[in-house]
Amino acid sequence: LPFSIVFFHASLQGWGWTSLGINIGLDIAAPLYDLGQVTTNAMGEAQLSATVPAALLHQTVWVQCWEGNIYGPEASSNALELVVY
Repeated sequence: LPFSIVFFHASLQGWGWTSLGINIGLDIAAPLYDLGQVTTNAMGEAQLSATVPAALLHQTVWVQCWEGNIYGPEASSNALELVVY
């Protein structure tokens, strides 16, 4: 949705259900690391740039984001499994 807030999270634990509320959650396991939040543009697109700590080199990281407003979560993205290079 245009001009919505998107929250980005990462996990080092892998796949798993992390509830965000009734009938909505993330497909990555807790504990979650907060990578930041951004507001979508007029097309509903969001992107985030983040510095990855050197300790994560060659580690697998699972990332996912969700969209929400003052009333709570509305939707979540597909989760990605990435190796840090």
